[in-house]
Amino acid sequence: MLEGLEKFDADVGAWFGAVERAAQDAAAGLAEIALQQVLEESPQFTGDFVSGWEVGFNNPPNIWRPAKLLTHKMISSGVVDPYEKGDAPAIEHALNKAWPRLSAAKAQPLGTDIYLSNSAVHDEPYAWKIERGEIDFRSVNPSSSHVVSRAVDFTKHRFASIGRSQLTILRSLGV
Repeated sequence: MLEGLEKFDADVGAWFGAVERAAQDAAAGLAEIALQQVLEESPQFTGDFVSGWEVGFNNPPNIWRPAKLLTHKMISSGVVDPYEKGDAPAIEHALNKAWPRLSAAKAQPLGTDIYLSNSAVHDEPYAWKIERGEIDFRSVNPSSSHVVSRAVDFTKHRFASIGRSQLTILRSLGV
């Protein structure tokens, strides 16, 4: 009979659990980095598109809950100026909405898919039109097409290899 086998098994099990937790924390951190990049790079007018980003697990959320910060009527009447890429109100709304889901992502089992989605619609769905560059963007929204694919590229390049310092950064996000 081997002595200490039970303790060894328990130690190995605890180590695997810690590795799984660290990997899931890193996945949640990557989702947060990608979302922040999408929000900063998305075009804005009323802020509906940017504030409409959602976070989901295993399936993309097919809901649209924009902040409704500005309306076309307010803008056309000259009461307010339209937003532009990077303006804070819609970004902050989207992040505040996303924090509980991103925090919950850390508690999900390792391998849980984390989705970022936008089901923006006014007269018609337009999130895909923004992604594909099928909208004529105002000059205050430069390079506003392909925001998702560019966010993926940004995240992939920034975290092409994940060492100890990158893992620490990713695990600390959303805390």
